[in-house]
Amino acid sequence: TAAFGVSDLRNNTPMSPDLHMRIGSITKTMTATVVLQLVDEGSFTLDDTLATLLPDATTIPNAEQITVRHLLSMRSGIFDYLDDEDFFPQVFANPTRHWTPQEMIALAARHDPEFTPGADFAYSNTNFILLGLIVEDRTNQPIAAALERRLFAPLGMAQTSLPDDATLPEPFAHGYVSDPRQNTGELADWTAFNATAAWAAGGVVSTVCDLHTWLQALVDGSLLSD
Repeated sequence: TAAFGVSDLRNNTPMSPDLHMRIGSITKTMTATVVLQLVDEGSFTLDDTLATLLPDATTIPNAEQITVRHLLSMRSGIFDYLDDEDFFPQVFANPTRHWTPQEMIALAARHDPEFTPGADFAYSNTNFILLGLIVEDRTNQPIAAALERRLFAPLGMAQTSLPDDATLPEPFAHGYVSDPRQNTGELADWTAFNATAAWAAGGVVSTVCDLHTWLQALVDGSLLSD
């Protein structure tokens, strides 16, 4: 295991394999695994509908036809809330703002579906916000706790978590972004970013070593039944 580059542009601090970082959409593989565990346990099936499992999500177009299978495989046709014109301006205006799943779903629900459920494929983060709510409903606990109990603790992934604020565990790598509102190309330190804006679709924090552990468990099938 090796590290390259710098973890802090201001101090030119070198990267290190033990640094915590936001892992983005790798989070989806974790959320999906917990969903499949619940299917294994008989809590619901892959063909149960969104309207049945989350009655409050009926504002989503086609909720009566969209299944868990559609959500997992990005074949629901639900609009991606990240593509709503109001989302990123709000994020850039207040990067530490706490977002609720209901706020993100409301942004998606303002838009017509991309296609009839199952008819096509379109990557949509909204799918995994909805799956996160299903996990919380069926486990009766926050998804951060469900991930910890079902995945992180059993695998010994002590450096992995789903935060609900803008902090990162020490030590951490800084993150940077070019603010499109400035259009200068300059990088701003966005380490203090509230990843509830991605939540069950992309909010997990981890390290290289923990991700190595996760990848092995993910591909060997040990977390699920045959």
